[in-house]
Amino acid sequence: TAVFAYDPLKLPEAALTPPLDFTVQDAKRDRALPIRVYLPAASKAAPVVLFSHGLGGSCQNNPYLGKHWSARGYAVVFVQHPGSDESVWRGQRPAQIPMAMKQAASLENFMLRVADIPAVLDQLTRWHSEEAHALRGRLDLTRVGMSGHSFGAVTTQAVSGQSLPVGGARFTDPRIKAAVAMSPSVPAAGSAERAFGSVTLPWLLMTGTKDVARIGAMTIGGDLDSRLGVYPALPPGDKYELVLHDAEHGAFGERSLPGEGTNRNPNHHRVILALSTAFFDAFLKGMGYAANTFYSYEQIYDEDGNPIEGEYVDQNNDSIINADDLIQGESPTPDFYAGFYSSFRYKKWSVGFSLRGEFGKYMYNNIASTRGIYQNIPSGSYMQNLSADYLESEFQTYQLFSDYYIQNASFVRMDNLSVGYDVGSVFNDNASLMISAIVQNVFVITPYTGLDPEIATGIDRSIYPRPRIYSISANLKL
Repeated sequence: TAVFAYDPLKLPEAALTPPLDFTVQDAKRDRALPIRVYLPAASKAAPVVLFSHGLGGSCQNNPYLGKHWSARGYAVVFVQHPGSDESVWRGQRPAQIPMAMKQAASLENFMLRVADIPAVLDQLTRWHSEEAHALRGRLDLTRVGMSGHSFGAVTTQAVSGQSLPVGGARFTDPRIKAAVAMSPSVPAAGSAERAFGSVTLPWLLMTGTKDVARIGAMTIGGDLDSRLGVYPALPPGDKYELVLHDAEHGAFGERSLPGEGTNRNPNHHRVILALSTAFFDAFLKGMGYAANTFYSYEQIYDEDGNPIEGEYVDQNNDSIINADDLIQGESPTPDFYAGFYSSFRYKKWSVGFSLRGEFGKYMYNNIASTRGIYQNIPSGSYMQNLSADYLESEFQTYQLFSDYYIQNASFVRMDNLSVGYDVGSVFNDNASLMISAIVQNVFVITPYTGLDPEIATGIDRSIYPRPRIYSISANLKL
């Protein structure tokens, strides 16, 4: 049996296309928002991750994130926020830059930023459906993640569940399903518990033990206490924090910021990429799937509907079938259960039965996958039988990870059927007699081809059928 290790740093060999630049025109606010989009190699719709830059940045910042996340199967959209972007410092004299940056970290720009995110998502939705647009069909906007650094982290917090500590206003966009905030901070005023106490989305916070933004002698944004004050104020449930030893504010970007050390730890980026990717994989690619969802290759079939041995869909178009092409699919967990119990009486006759069913569940037919292949016929010095599934698949060798073996296991089962007859008085009215016939495991109706669709683990290794039991009873009362 093959075993695949999960490695969020592993990238497919397929070459990525250069990023695409667009401008979102928000007519309602007369505001133009430059964006840069990194697309994965696969042409199918991909989960979307938005990134908000820090104060004085642009949509061209942090390309290491865009390249890695897109290579891992995400459409990554870097949003530029006019008014708090690179225009703040460009053309300024060095002595004027700290004050210009300080003034740009304003409530006005914060409000503009939190409105930029839904405006971009609205435009992406339109482009996804627009004929001949480069983004047509490329965006899965039911799975959206949000990320940002510094002022971008503040933006991320606001659109992902934070409340304003004064007044309680919220700017949460319901399309966002998970958030990664790099260099987060608590509000300058009010209670952190009030600001973050109602966050329900999964959050991953990243900071460093030297994560303070300085421009000259001026500190802009939160200090280290502010960075570390967010996590304790969050409610329980899918909340995580990473604190990088000796990481400065610029550790989350491509280069050190003015005034920072030049000896950057190369492992910081590795950790940032690994944990952010694993987080998004869990809460965007994994979201909406039931527990114990099967992870398999998507089988390719011929024109007659027969499975082609060893042929699977290349999910990332890298011309290699490996663990990166495994996809999440069905689950052994039923969508719903149903039961029906009844009894009838007519004169001296009585009939009772119990029916129950599980619907929307799937089973991995491990008997077919291990015993329904031709290579199992010779076994040392003797021959052994095959599963009848070989007549359908005609597989010569093991195809253990094929979703061909994941079968609909919905069922309706009659557990019990009883028929009774009240004979009445016997032995000169000295006793009464009741005769009953009972059948257990009467029948099961299911499309599943294995022996039993009702196995809790979802993996069918059964080689013995569930017994059907017949019994007759005589109840004599003296």
